[in-house]
Amino acid sequence: MRAGKPGVKNGAGWIKEPYDPETIFQLDRYHIYQEILRKIGDRKAQKEIRELFDAEKQKR
Repeated sequence: MRAGKPGVKNGAGWIKEPYDPETIFQLDRYHIYQEILRKIGDRKAQKEIRELFDAEKQKR
């Protein structure tokens, strides 16, 4: 990365290397939903979380 210009990267696994402390990781909608599915086992909770996320996005 160039000095003074932090990079912005999405949630793809391959993009996290090499490590750069100046990098900002910002997940896109696809990767957010993917992480909800990976981290939350309960399907009803997954649905509720996605609905809350979508409701918040619509406010903006």
